[in-house]
Amino acid sequence: MDLRRYSPTSKQIQSLVGEGCYQPFIFSDDFISGIGYSWLTGEMIIAMDRKNDIAYQWRAPNTPLIPIHGYITEEKWRLFSEYNAKIRKMYDSWIDHTLTALGNPLNYSVIDTAANAGYFLYHFKERGAGRCLGYDLQDLTAAYATLNSLIHTDVQFVSQHYSMETHTIPGCPASDVVISSAIMCHLSDPLNYLTFLGSITKKALLLFTTVDNKDNYQIIYHGAKKYYPDARFPNCFDQNTEISKGLLMFGLEELGFSDILEIPNSDCGIKIVTDSNLRTFLAVR
Repeated sequence: MDLRRYSPTSKQIQSLVGEGCYQPFIFSDDFISGIGYSWLTGEMIIAMDRKNDIAYQWRAPNTPLIPIHGYITEEKWRLFSEYNAKIRKMYDSWIDHTLTALGNPLNYSVIDTAANAGYFLYHFKERGAGRCLGYDLQDLTAAYATLNSLIHTDVQFVSQHYSMETHTIPGCPASDVVISSAIMCHLSDPLNYLTFLGSITKKALLLFTTVDNKDNYQIIYHGAKKYYPDARFPNCFDQNTEISKGLLMFGLEELGFSDILEIPNSDCGIKIVTDSNLRTFLAVR
């Protein structure tokens, strides 16, 4: 999302980045955020301030970012800009597919179950959505206040996350459009989570996660306690939980979704997406 037309101040930019924004925002000609470069290099650099030669490294939710001076080169800046532009292109195509499938409605409601700074919510808001509500493990209340003030919107945020103990987000209402981007792949209970998503989706579910192409019914855990070392068994499998396509399709159909489309990510040019099992599905009732 390009915020340059709103001319954010340095204080506003620092507020957004300091909250741990890893979505692909352009704040100015010299300040960009996004996870694309990290997907390319494996380094958790999620923002670059070229003017002041500061790169920001993410460590964990609700912990301060690490400012790194002297990190940025012209090549790193080029790659950072290029790969976050690719992610913006991919994300925006998901939004286009969703609205096309719904017949380009107005005043529809949207929930993002792992919203970070609200990239999808603010885009849907720009394209006719009514209530837009985000949840996240990180407390991004200040970031949403900044963006709402800057863009003159009323996107809502609740500092609450999906619980693997209760298999729900407490108090989460149903919504016309529900978004789940890169969260199921970090959960130990993907079937319970999918059931929760089905319970709050009125019309369309947008799901981005790791899906193996097999027709059988299987879940594969590729690692545990990578991001949350203090997590306790059996809720400790947080590294690339993978569900088979056969199981995913069966689950979505059992949950009442009659039209299931895989949105192609092949043209985004992001190797970690095109060469892996990270896939995007749009399930419509």
